[in-house]
Amino acid sequence: MEEMLSALLNGAKKKWWVVLIDRMLLLFSHQGDMRPKHEIPLKLATVTWHEKVVIKVQLTEKTWFLVCASWEDRLGWYNKITNKYNDTLERGTQSFKLANGYFRTKGEEKVEGGVGDQPEPAED
Repeated sequence: MEEMLSALLNGAKKKWWVVLIDRMLLLFSHQGDMRPKHEIPLKLATVTWHEKVVIKVQLTEKTWFLVCASWEDRLGWYNKITNKYNDTLERGTQSFKLANGYFRTKGEEKVEGGVGDQPEPAED
């Protein structure tokens, strides 16, 4: 991911190796760095699209403008940062479970079967 350093300096960007852990965005200069150069607490940040091109992460003391090489990467990071990716996965999982009968009323059980679920042979 890249940070746009200035709107005045056209093309001025800083490349970051980015890790997202527990709603904390960690920015490293290089992949092998032991400590992040910056930590952005997403719980305290406002994340928006800026002019449909840049991910804007705003804290009270600093604003970050982040871009990626491709639209798909940028959209993926935006969804992860805003937790929309998790929400989408949760909705998909719920839909799958409903469609396949995983939610039953009390007293009913979902019977699972598959390869390797054969009954054990009786012991002599």
